[in-house]
Amino acid sequence: MAVNVSIIGLIVCVLFVTLLIYIIKRAGKKALILIPIIVLGVVIFPLMSYRRAESVSLSYQPDSGLQQDMQTQSAIWNEAVDDYLEADQYATLEDAAQFLGSHVAGQLKDAKIGDKMVVYGQTPVTPRALNAFSGRIRSQLGLTDIRVESYKPSVLPTEPNLIICILDVPRHQQTTHTSVNGLLVNNSSGTLRLHIENQTNMDHSVEFLEKDWLRTLFTLQNAGHTAVMVARSSGSCINETEARDQAMSQAALMVQDLLKQANQDYNYTVLDQEIVLTPQDLQAYHLIVDQFSQSLRTSTASVWRHALLLNPSPHAMESLLQQKTRQIQRVHKSWAKDLLSLAGLALVVFILYIFLNAATKGYYAWSLRVIALVTIVGIVVVLFLV
Repeated sequence: MAVNVSIIGLIVCVLFVTLLIYIIKRAGKKALILIPIIVLGVVIFPLMSYRRAESVSLSYQPDSGLQQDMQTQSAIWNEAVDDYLEADQYATLEDAAQFLGSHVAGQLKDAKIGDKMVVYGQTPVTPRALNAFSGRIRSQLGLTDIRVESYKPSVLPTEPNLIICILDVPRHQQTTHTSVNGLLVNNSSGTLRLHIENQTNMDHSVEFLEKDWLRTLFTLQNAGHTAVMVARSSGSCINETEARDQAMSQAALMVQDLLKQANQDYNYTVLDQEIVLTPQDLQAYHLIVDQFSQSLRTSTASVWRHALLLNPSPHAMESLLQQKTRQIQRVHKSWAKDLLSLAGLALVVFILYIFLNAATKGYYAWSLRVIALVTIVGIVVVLFLV
């Protein structure tokens, strides 16, 4: 940024001095009236920009269509990946149950041990998890006779060709919800276990967390958190750190786009051009309220993906916008001071040129012009490059 400003300042300064000397040469002493006007313009222009930055709107009303576009999933988050690869942990109990359904379907596909199934669940396995498990088996094995029961009887049925599946949670760690920026975060976790009666080597267990927001934001939005969003890593990562960095970068871009959207009615879109958010900004204003990291096992190695729950509440966004606006104002002030210093020094050089040119009666006009130009260029280098 500093290099670009320096190059532009150098070019503008050279053109300005050259044009000014040419005008005065052509118009004579009458053109001296341009000097205070030009100096005044150099001073006022950056101050006008600075004042305009102060009037940036602090209103914040996120657009639902914009949020939906932002949350477009990359290929690594495709459901087909979940069906094919086993994860170290799942975001919800339903996700864990769906994977176990795919696992059972793969195990039973060539076993031919029955054409009917009953699925028993034990608390805290929910009916939704049981239906997710049975639905995955129904779709992959083509079984139509699947019965789902929310409790396990003391005596199991002994029907021929009946497959009995039992889902339970031997470990369930329920923790107290924590509040981040007014939003409650669930940090509970557990183990979902599958047991197939009278079958050996078919039992399987997977870990799960309670991160329902990764499946749907409906519950949070109904609770009044209408601005919540999910930022995801954009590709397959070789470790957790890379996946987290990708998700953080995506989150920063999403919040930055929301700030632009909130101020799109202004012709002078200072935010569109100058404001840049970093992951540190999101953390400083507690916009990230929860996160989920997951590794998927492939035949050769593990790939990672990461997701973040964002709560860009109006209060937090206004505070962030004010802080960024103040940063922009400080930059504009610095530019104004530099331009004012440059204008003042250029004016001094120009006045010296006029006196020296008059004293030598114009015999060394071009030499003095070259010296004046070199002096101005040197001033620009000192102000913008050092």
